[in-house]
Amino acid sequence: MLSSINPLGERGRGQSYWLTATSYVMGSMLGGLLLGASGGAIGLLLPPGEWRFPLIAMSAGLGAVMDLVRREPPSWRRQVDENWLSRYRGWVYGLGFGFQLGLGVVTIVTSASVYSLFAMTVLSGSVLVSLWAGSLFGLARAVVILLGRNSSDSMSLRAMMRRLQDGLPAARVAVVGSQLLIVGAALLALA
Repeated sequence: MLSSINPLGERGRGQSYWLTATSYVMGSMLGGLLLGASGGAIGLLLPPGEWRFPLIAMSAGLGAVMDLVRREPPSWRRQVDENWLSRYRGWVYGLGFGFQLGLGVVTIVTSASVYSLFAMTVLSGSVLVSLWAGSLFGLARAVVILLGRNSSDSMSLRAMMRRLQDGLPAARVAVVGSQLLIVGAALLALA
């Protein structure tokens, strides 16, 4: 999305970058809310109890291991429809692309953390916690779009994409680290 939704691309399509980017972030948060609400609703069907915490720890731990060894999680090869960029207004494709990204599982899944998050929303036993986790998930997936906010020409866009590519190892560490923090929190809850 960064190579498509940025000030340079939006200007070329006659759209407002800030309106499209804001719609994208909002859509991603709404998708994350739906993901969290779904998990929370399923979780309400399960019996309450502390048995959930070890499973949360195992889920996050498995996700961390899969991401550490770069084991590609199960996924399908669906991407957002790039034809929307020329067919709809910026706020429409921003909202639509963001929503799909926030759902996490309707496009290519590149990190096991997506599945770990869903498992944790199911196992949390709380719709409120699940909604909170889902919306944060959607927000975290979307704010990356703001990295392109200063890309007003092709040189600055290429430089930003290069910096982003160089930052992938640090991003992987952050994802694995956050999963390990969840493992620790779930285990602490048992103590």
